[in-house]
Amino acid sequence: MAPDKTYTAVANSAPTHELANAAAPGGPLFGLHAAAHGRYIIFGGGIPLCSPDRHIVGAVGVSGAPDPADDAACAEHAVEAWNARGGG
Repeated sequence: MAPDKTYTAVANSAPTHELANAAAPGGPLFGLHAAAHGRYIIFGGGIPLCSPDRHIVGAVGVSGAPDPADDAACAEHAVEAWNARGGG
C-alpha cells in the first residue's frame, strides 16, 4: 500500500490524509478512492516531498502500522528529515 500512498500524494499534490473528507460522499472528490484502477489511497501515510522552490519532486509513502495515523506520523518524520537535509 505504501507505493500507492506515494502515488496518491504526488498525483493529488496533497497528503493522503487530507483527501478523506473531500472523497467522502457529497464531497468534491467523491469516488476518488476508486480512480486510477483503485490506486488512490485516502487515508494517512502519503506526503509529497517538495524542492526548496516548492515543486513536488516525489513523495513518502508509509504503510504497515495498525492505525493510519501512525503511518502518517512516520511519513511526517521522513518529510522533516528531507527538509532538514535541504530538500524542501
